This record gives sequence, structure tokens and C-alpha cells, in this order.
Amino acid sequence: MEVELRQIREGLHPTLKAELRKLEEARQRQKAEAQALRESRERLADEDFERERKAAEADFKAEEESLRERFLLEFEERRRRTDEGRFDGQFSQMRAAAIRKMRTRSNVDAAGGAAAANPAARAKREKLPWAAVQFALKQSEVHDDFEELQRSQALSLRHAEDAAAAEEAQAAKKPRVAPEQTKAAAARKAGARGKQQPELNMKGKAPSEASGSRITVWYEETTTRGKQDVPYVGTVTGLKKDGLAVRFDGSPDDEELITNDDEWLWGEHKKKPSHGVR
Repeated sequence: MEVELRQIREGLHPTLKAELRKLEEARQRQKAEAQALRESRERLADEDFERERKAAEADFKAEEESLRERFLLEFEERRRRTDEGRFDGQFSQMRAAAIRKMRTRSNVDAAGGAAAANPAARAKREKLPWAAVQFALKQSEVHDDFEELQRSQALSLRHAEDAAAAEEAQAAKKPRVAPEQTKAAAARKAGARGKQQPELNMKGKAPSEASGSRITVWYEETTTRGKQDVPYVGTVTGLKKDGLAVRFDGSPDDEELITNDDEWLWGEHKKKPSHGVR
């Protein structure tokens, strides 16, 4: 026991040495982990710093550019106002001088002074226009005027093209009216003036129900297959004394009069019934 106690005190006990070795290994391991954690955090901090530095640099450049542009615009505005004020001042001075000179000459002429004694000078002065002042335009102003004229011409041309396209589209929406249809309508109108039309056959519908109803009218047209009955679908807009007022689809501005002489049926039909529509 005395020997072990002495070995423990001197640090030579085998078990104590083994435990101390384990403790040292744990300390070294913790130290290495702490060092790795420190390096990782330093790297992250450096990355954050670099990112913030770049963002601050970009913001600074953007603000600097914005400030420079604002100062340039303000300077250009002040220079423009200064030039306009100088031009207005020069024009006012020239006009005032011309007015004073004309008033002086008028007074001299009225008093019969030197102007009356020199008829040639007076005649020459009377032939001069009221203002003979000419202002030279800058090259940039002439260029701006030409650009404005070109823009105005392009805008006028575009408006004309849009109007022409709108007219063509409106014309394309209207249904094609066959010559036979036009002749039949003209014949009906001519006959209506010469004789009294019979009462319209409403084909089972009350007159009060006609307005707003859909209707199909067949017109005989000449096609590549010969003469065929072509259906036209429209809406009844009103009941007149000698027929139905109908506006066909695709032609809202035109109105046709449908009488007993026409072949028609209530509703929308693509084919003409085999038993006829009279």
C-alpha cells in the first residue's frame, strides 16, 4: 500500500498514468474540435463580410450614378432656363428699341421735321416691314423640328392605316348580298307602291311575339353548282304593315323587309325543309 501511495503521489502509478493519458487525449480532441469550429466560424464571418462589402459597394455606385444624373438634369434645366431668359430679354430689348424708334420717327413726321424734308428716306422707311428681325436657329433645334415632323407624319400615316383597316373589317363582317336578293327586294318595294300587300302569314306566331325572334330566310343564288337556296339567319327588329323588319347576322346596320313573297321560317336552320317553307 505504501508503494502504491508513493507511486500515486509521484505520478508513476500505472492506472493513474492510463487515466491521465485518456484525459490528455480527450483534451487534445476537444482542442482540435474547438479549433475547427473557430476556423469554420471565421470563414463564415469572412464570407458575410465580403458579401456585405460588395452590397455596400453596389449601393454606393448606384447612389453615386443617381446623384450624378440628378445634378446633370438640374444643370441642364438651369441652363435651359437661363438661355430662355436671355433670349426673352434680348427679344424684349430689341422690340422695345424698335417701338421707341418708331414712336420717335412718328413724332418727327407729325411735326414736319427732318423726315418731311427728305421724301426719299421717308418713302424707303414706309416700305420696310414692321419687324425685320431674324433669329438663327441652332442645329440641334432644327434637328428636333425635323424629328417632330417625322413623328407627326408617321402618326398620321398610322392613323390612316388603322382607319382603313377598320373600314375593311367592318365591310368584311357584312354578309354578301346576292344580286337575286337585291332584285327581289326592289321588286317587292315596287309592287308595294302599286298594289295593296296581303296580310303577312305569321306561320303560327303571334304578332306580339315577332320582335326579337330568330328567323331564317332563303335566297336563291347562283353558285358553282348552279342555282341554290342559301340560308340567311337574322333577328326580327319589328313588325311593319307589309312584312317583318329583319337584321341579318354580321350586318347590324342593314335592315331587310321580309314579306309573303320570301321563303322563311322561324328559328335558325341550315337546311331548307323538303316540304317547303311557304
